[in-house]
Amino acid sequence: ANRSAWGLVDARSSSPFLGASLARMSFVRDSKFRHVFGEAWKTKYDDIQYTTKATESVGLRCNGKFLVIPWTGGGGPLAVLPVGKLGKVPRDVPRITGHTAPVLDFEFNPFDDNMLISASEDHTIKVWALPDEGLKDHLKDPVATLEGHEKKVGFCTFNPSAADIVASTSFDMTCKVWNVAAQEVAFSTPVPDQMLSLRWNYRGSMLAGTCKDKRLHIMDPRADGIVSSVSAHEGVKASKVIWLGGPGDTEDNNCLLTTGFSRHTDRQVGIWDIRMFSSSMDDRCEPLSMTLLDQGAASLYPHYDPGTGMLYIAGKGDAMVKYFEVARGHQELHFLSQYTSTSTQKAFDFIPKRNVDVSRHELARGLRLEGTCVQPISFCVPRRSEAFQDDIFPDCPSATPAMQAADWAAGAAAQDPVLQSMRPGAASAQAKAAPQRHLAQVVTAIVAGQRVKTIVKGAQQPGTVRYVGEIENQAGTWVGIELDKPEGKHDGQLGDRRYFDCPESCGTIVRASQLAVLQEDAVDAPNAADLAAAQSAFKEGESVSMTLTGTVKFVGGTQFASGVWLGLELDEGAGRCNGSMLGVPYFRCAEGRGLLLQPPRIVPEASAAVGSQQPSACKASDAVVANEQVEKLRSQVAEEEGKSAKFKSAMEEKRAQNAKLAAALEAAHKRAEQLQDQLEAEQVKARELESQLAQAATRERALQKDVEEAKKAAVAPQQSFAPPGRASTNGEAAGDDSKALSPPPPRKPMTYKEQREQAQRQLEDTMSAPSGFRGKQLTAEEADIIERKGTEAAGAGEYNSFAPQRGYFACRKCGRPIYSCEAKFKSGCGWPAFDKCYTNSIATRKEDDGTDRVEITCAGCGGHLGHIFEESNTHDKRRSDQRHCANSLALQYIKDEPPAGTGGETTLDLNASAAPSVAPRAPPEEQRGPPPPALPAVAPQSLPAPRSGVGEAFALDLSRLQRLVSNLERCADLFAPAC
Repeated sequence: ANRSAWGLVDARSSSPFLGASLARMSFVRDSKFRHVFGEAWKTKYDDIQYTTKATESVGLRCNGKFLVIPWTGGGGPLAVLPVGKLGKVPRDVPRITGHTAPVLDFEFNPFDDNMLISASEDHTIKVWALPDEGLKDHLKDPVATLEGHEKKVGFCTFNPSAADIVASTSFDMTCKVWNVAAQEVAFSTPVPDQMLSLRWNYRGSMLAGTCKDKRLHIMDPRADGIVSSVSAHEGVKASKVIWLGGPGDTEDNNCLLTTGFSRHTDRQVGIWDIRMFSSSMDDRCEPLSMTLLDQGAASLYPHYDPGTGMLYIAGKGDAMVKYFEVARGHQELHFLSQYTSTSTQKAFDFIPKRNVDVSRHELARGLRLEGTCVQPISFCVPRRSEAFQDDIFPDCPSATPAMQAADWAAGAAAQDPVLQSMRPGAASAQAKAAPQRHLAQVVTAIVAGQRVKTIVKGAQQPGTVRYVGEIENQAGTWVGIELDKPEGKHDGQLGDRRYFDCPESCGTIVRASQLAVLQEDAVDAPNAADLAAAQSAFKEGESVSMTLTGTVKFVGGTQFASGVWLGLELDEGAGRCNGSMLGVPYFRCAEGRGLLLQPPRIVPEASAAVGSQQPSACKASDAVVANEQVEKLRSQVAEEEGKSAKFKSAMEEKRAQNAKLAAALEAAHKRAEQLQDQLEAEQVKARELESQLAQAATRERALQKDVEEAKKAAVAPQQSFAPPGRASTNGEAAGDDSKALSPPPPRKPMTYKEQREQAQRQLEDTMSAPSGFRGKQLTAEEADIIERKGTEAAGAGEYNSFAPQRGYFACRKCGRPIYSCEAKFKSGCGWPAFDKCYTNSIATRKEDDGTDRVEITCAGCGGHLGHIFEESNTHDKRRSDQRHCANSLALQYIKDEPPAGTGGETTLDLNASAAPSVAPRAPPEEQRGPPPPALPAVAPQSLPAPRSGVGEAFALDLSRLQRLVSNLERCADLFAPAC
């Protein structure tokens, strides 16, 4: 029954863990982790502005130094927070802003806490260097950019054993393995569909990934790519995978665990052995176990601790984290417990094992994003002893790589990660003994003469490094490049200083992060004997003859073919280049006068005549061979130029499409803003009409009630009251008492005006602050308005439609009188509006945001009230042309008269730096216009005492009733437009 409540069901039977599964498990297992509990920290990271972009990654990353969270905003910014600095996160938190599209995945280097990689929809993977003290400003320049994917990159993950090896998957259906140190693709493997997760095994030799085709793929990137595949989960939602290997395990390194969905949206956890997989794409493999966890819509993200054998499972959108113990042999799961919260989680990640607090017996620490905060959670073992517990804290992976990137890429045997002791003090001693590794050593050093290509805004330009160092007025290391084509900005000189020499418009200076080393095809070096013979037979500057005459400019080896080659500058313009071949310069000459060819065979008899000034003659057969080689090179050059033209054409089309999409997006944004403004205006009008309709309905009900009471009073019979026991006949009293008792005077009912005034007074008493108000302690919402210049939503303020008949409005922070109730009027803008203020109560200041808006602040405390606007010929003629648009949360209504000493009311001079008192402008008598129509007077509801004649009283009451009905009809006609 307990296992049924836990939600553990064997997928191969219809009952919860019955039969063979129950036979393998005892009801009470002997385990050191049976009582592990999850505990939330009292402090957390508040005011997190998490992005709304949905991704398949875990959603946040953390290590012993930093916490990285995708932040809201364009271009995929990543906020970097120090792990030890909990509390409220500032709005201007420093962020990584180097991408031009949303970031889909990011991860810390397991061997360098200051290195972060990020994969984005802009088709790139960027490497970031974080300073030890954290970011002070926004970080835009990465230390390296990995380009090679043709579509957006979905996942990126570091190798857990080899340094600087990163695997990535993209929507271009490829899985690439990068050597970050060399900024190159080491291996590339095609995949059949979009990948939904990607994980290295414990030793970093193989990759496992779940795919959108509902299959689990095992890849060996250094061998044949995908080596095996099997159908994992039948559900269409995303499935995830993780390896179950650990230190010293040989058999268990072949096991892995997947989470996914069944055909009926049951969430499953499966354990597999890759040795049972087939190399073909069939589905004959069965899992070691398949457990039905529960039912839900969120994908499950597993986290496995190889030291303790504990498995943690958290789902985006869930309110709990379940944790299990994986049995030795990895064939079944044992449920331990679960951490439950009242709010759902958007992201979840664990810090490295070496950073947990062993003094609290903390097995793992997770960071859980819920709402607008990140909550740390510690999973601990309850033990009384404060000593280090060796049995629950085995050695964990350290920050030292087991092998280097070059060795791993060369095919060296994979090794287990280097482990460190978790005993306090052991990690620091090991870190001191290990050699320090700096991020600058990751990227290959750039040296002069090296062939590189610049990567600026998607354009790639090949060239040769001519300068490496600092430049004037710029921090950091810069690289001077001599481009192969005149597409640069200068000739190596910036300002008054020359950094290197190159032809005009061939020089450019960029950061090292904007460069990539050209990996050109290797060619055989020229034979030493042939090179010596050619150099002795041909001298630079010597004239030669071979159908065409020219001058030798170059003798040596090339990068496009093996052997010795001659570079000639022809006397006539019949050459094929300007001294460069396939983008590599060998000598300089005029365009169309350069020619590269292999020299004829050198014979000993000709060596004596080499030094003469007579031109050397070449054999006809050698000339034919040379011409054939030239033609071959021409075809190669033409082919490369055709490819370059196609690439440029495709890039131009992409740029045009991007421009069209950007224009359409901008138009859509403007249209959305216009529709939003229209919607807000319609909402304000709707609220005003609802208010008018409610007032009219109230008045109509009051008038109907008055009519009913008047009718009842008119038809009531005239009665006389006599003492008990006596009867009256023909109007004469019986017995000794001859006088009839008079009826009590009728109670006069309240008129509609009196009822409205009473309701208004009650509302004012409710809204008013106590007498002698001198300010209050601000709430968080009030402080955001008054102290941080916030603005409340239109139509949401409590004083927006409030129109008092007495009292005044004061500053909510200091209690200084600001406006009288007579100054308030209905403007329809959505905020309380006033046309004048008390003298010396308000200070003005023009906004520095580039607009003409004028801010109004309290002259007593400087608190933000709102803004003031000049609106001529828009208000009632009895009011001024100024509109004070104030926030309700910045004001406080007091029903009493303003304190003694409060000045008169005035308007503000917006052209002066400080607003002096100005007498309010009163419009001329002829411009004031007719007064607003008054409500029709309602006849009194009370009736006079009945007269002696019943007919006369009835006639009088009927006449009054007719006048009352007439007044009611006039009221209905008056309020018909509002209704």
